[in-house]
Amino acid sequence: MSSPPSRERSLLVGTFVASAVVYLATASRWLLGGDAGELAAIGAAGGVPHPPGYPLYVLWLRALSWLPASSPAHRASLATAILGAGAVTALVWACLRHGVRREIALPLAGLFALAPLPWMLATGPEVFALNALLAMAIVGLAAPPFEEGLPRRAFLLGLLAGLGLANHHSIVLIAPVGVAAAISTVRRSSSPARSAVLAVLGLALGLVPYVYLLVVARSVPAAEACAWGAPGDLGALVRHFLRADYGTTKLAISNAPPEPAAQLALFVTNLASELAAVPFVAAVVVLLALVRPGKTGFAKGTVVALVASFLLAGPVFVARFNLPPRGLQAHVVERFHVLPMALAIVLTAIAIEATMRLVVANEAERERRSRILGGVLLAVALLRGGLAWDRVSESHRPTTEHYLRNVLHVAAPNAVVVGAGDDVTGAALYQRCALRQRPDVEIVSPHLLLGAWYPEQVSARLGLPIVRGVKGPGEETPKLSLPELLAQLVESGRPVYVTDWYVAGVEKKIPSYPVGPLIRIVRSPREIPPPDALLAENLRTLKELELEGSPPAKDSWGGVRMKAYARPFLVLAAAYEAEGKPERAELCRKTASAFLPVPTKMNGPDTR
Repeated sequence: MSSPPSRERSLLVGTFVASAVVYLATASRWLLGGDAGELAAIGAAGGVPHPPGYPLYVLWLRALSWLPASSPAHRASLATAILGAGAVTALVWACLRHGVRREIALPLAGLFALAPLPWMLATGPEVFALNALLAMAIVGLAAPPFEEGLPRRAFLLGLLAGLGLANHHSIVLIAPVGVAAAISTVRRSSSPARSAVLAVLGLALGLVPYVYLLVVARSVPAAEACAWGAPGDLGALVRHFLRADYGTTKLAISNAPPEPAAQLALFVTNLASELAAVPFVAAVVVLLALVRPGKTGFAKGTVVALVASFLLAGPVFVARFNLPPRGLQAHVVERFHVLPMALAIVLTAIAIEATMRLVVANEAERERRSRILGGVLLAVALLRGGLAWDRVSESHRPTTEHYLRNVLHVAAPNAVVVGAGDDVTGAALYQRCALRQRPDVEIVSPHLLLGAWYPEQVSARLGLPIVRGVKGPGEETPKLSLPELLAQLVESGRPVYVTDWYVAGVEKKIPSYPVGPLIRIVRSPREIPPPDALLAENLRTLKELELEGSPPAKDSWGGVRMKAYARPFLVLAAAYEAEGKPERAELCRKTASAFLPVPTKMNGPDTR
């Protein structure tokens, strides 16, 4: 039963306000790992994120750059929290549009809003809240009936599809819903050609945010660019849009084969734990809407399109991921579970409503039972939210920001820090473009040097031509040579550090020693301090670092970086053992143990 327009508007406004209060109050104040540093930096200073560029999200961050906040990262989190509230509101609207009662739609949307994964991604700089908002807007707009406002509906469907592509490409996974609605709209229109043209026009207008990337790439010199790539012409922009640097159909730059069974296991586990197994119960009865559509009032084609979109966005899509869903990689992979989770909520709502219509003949009795069930679902949602808070707060720890500050504190004047990983690359951009601290320190991502655009940027900032890579006999593309890169940097006369060793065995060939969270590269082994001097230096440095009272979870961005603080003392423990000084070695091991992450799993049984 649909609500009167005024009552529905009040419900949607109330949903948005309640969601915004929760998300804004819990928005992360710190620089986070993954893509968060890059997006926060570009939100503050403008620029081009990694492919496909997410221009709609960037423009949203730029538009809200006036928000009062404690830091650029906090401001990006607040802007994303507003999108998260919009996604929850769009989810309620989609359910109402499909004929679900507000008593069912609202608590189910609350279950989604307070699940750990949507909550985390709505309170830190990420593109997935906006993706869910646009997807649910399409799902709502695609709901029958199709008799009214057909040309306008065609235009809006095209516009939402274009805006979705200007934010995140996974919006194409709900094509069964969007395309079916667009075809039905055009066919039922009194002027099909006009409606079709309007749909195409809406799609084109939705893609206009990509012009922003083109303008930025053309207007900023390489040395000042806060950009991945150089999409300064149409061909380069299309390449950026198609994610050619990654491989259009790949999740990551990796030759690892997909692991469908492991990916599906993580997906099913996440869906069950995040949504308290509610969709699995609903899956048993959702077929009722397919088997007896006449008695439920739900169009069979609509339900089939929703199921197809869920399967495409969920099991089919995740089974192709080429990142192993374990440890930190599971944290990267699971972000893509949010869209199918939202679709699962819509299907769950339809299943419950369809069952009510089949089982209970009397409308008043259906209303009463819906309220009772809605109360139960609301209690489940609130309980799930209470249990989720530990994981959300764990994901918002300041470990990554502290790590960046500590790296900048340890680095000598005019230093070059070579560091890989999305968190380090994002932190480097955040430091240079948003904070503008320690401009004398250049953080270089070694693997990006294999791209055609990155060496130009780094060379312009360092003032020397950087080795892009080394071609072996018969090889067409260069490969990274860390020894050559480090040798070139050391010869430049600048202090050189690495955050980690990226090639096994390289550390044995390059003279170095650990200091704080970094590894100092030197020309000769003679420059390496003796163990006692190095221990004294690291103990002194340790007192100057910003550290948390307890280590973060093992399988988290913070957990990965926390190990860097243990490294100097583990290296010294080995050196003291070799010298026959077990007491000193034990002291070093004990100091190191305080920085080793706890084995707590962030993401259920296997874990960004």
